Amino acid sequence: MTSLALMCRRSCRLPVTRTKERLAVARAMYGMRFSGEDVSAMTMQQRRSRE
Repeated sequence: MTSLALMCRRSCRLPVTRTKERLAVARAMYGMRFSGEDVSAMTMQQRRSRE
């Protein structure tokens, strides 16, 4: 299992208050989904609008 997959599995068990961990997982997932683009500097709202 890849490290991203492990992060995703762990994020499912994270309480809502662990924002930094959830955002790290979301960034990694958006990075995979939009692999040809640099989404690292985008806010979560900007990433969501890409869908």
